[in-house]
Amino acid sequence: MIQYKINISRADRFRMLTGQTDGSEVRVQELKPCVYHTVVVETKLGNNTEVYQNAQCGVVLLDAQAPLRKITVESLVGGTNQVLRWKRPYWRSAECYERYRVNVTEKGLPLRSLMFYSDGPHLIENLKPSTEYRYTIEPMWDTIAGPTGEIVSTTRGDTGRAKCLSPNNQSMLTYFSDHPATTIYNLRVRSEAQSLTVTWDVHAENRLNLTAFAVGIGDFWSRISSEQQRYSVKSIRECRIYKIMVYAIMRPRTNQPWEETFARPLAAGGM
Repeated sequence: MIQYKINISRADRFRMLTGQTDGSEVRVQELKPCVYHTVVVETKLGNNTEVYQNAQCGVVLLDAQAPLRKITVESLVGGTNQVLRWKRPYWRSAECYERYRVNVTEKGLPLRSLMFYSDGPHLIENLKPSTEYRYTIEPMWDTIAGPTGEIVSTTRGDTGRAKCLSPNNQSMLTYFSDHPATTIYNLRVRSEAQSLTVTWDVHAENRLNLTAFAVGIGDFWSRISSEQQRYSVKSIRECRIYKIMVYAIMRPRTNQPWEETFARPLAAGGM
């Protein structure tokens, strides 16, 4: 049996779980949807400590292909203020935490970058009369593969022309590092429908001391063979932010200090 300790933290709470498992899976339940969690796992096998080195692969949100809806701009009397509004995708619950970045350009040049915490209406003030403005709306709960709404309007009172920019049905997210100390590189996440597939590569010179991988997708943790470089989850919930993590479990090297063996990052990953 493997002894484990799991630290789970988010903005308003921290908790630690300890126990034992047969080495195949550690399941953490009762995590709230739409809340970003950070998970750190430490394991012990008998008297030998195995350190889970971490490679993060960003934040992934399911159903990212659904675009923002009903983006509108209304010019107010006087031509110097506008009201901007949009609708969240059908699949995204109203209870989920919302955050949007709106970039405003004037005649093709950046003017403002604003942060809003709802889908509107939002008042955009101090604009120039009879001038064209472009609003780009970026949902911050899916900054990598998410849909971006865009609308062009003039302060003459014309009807805004809106369009939605969305990725293909399959979104591929890639992070990599060519640092010589890197064990895992080219982490890739493919999302479609209700499933996620994670793949990665391993430098050949690091295979000698590699004993296994630990993969965390949301609240699911699995330990897999060192020969396997692919992991899939076929049933995961919508309206969830998933943190994808791949850990390399390394065999201690007797000819190097512990810090040299385990303390270096494995792969670059954006958040």
